[in-house]
Amino acid sequence: MQIRRMQQVIITGAGRGIGKALCDWFLNRGDSVLAISRNVSALRPRQGLHIVQADVTQEQNWVET
Repeated sequence: MQIRRMQQVIITGAGRGIGKALCDWFLNRGDSVLAISRNVSALRPRQGLHIVQADVTQEQNWVET
């Protein structure tokens, strides 16, 4: 039996589309996810999910976050 280590994953655009699907997939695997999204209301709190509201296209958000 192989033991899989929990991964720590950062996903931008986690509020919808592919980013949201990837977020769900990693969480279902038991990984820890840092979800970055402009619209955090689309994300429901779950164990292992850490939510940050930011727009990664704006350099100002890089420093503040």
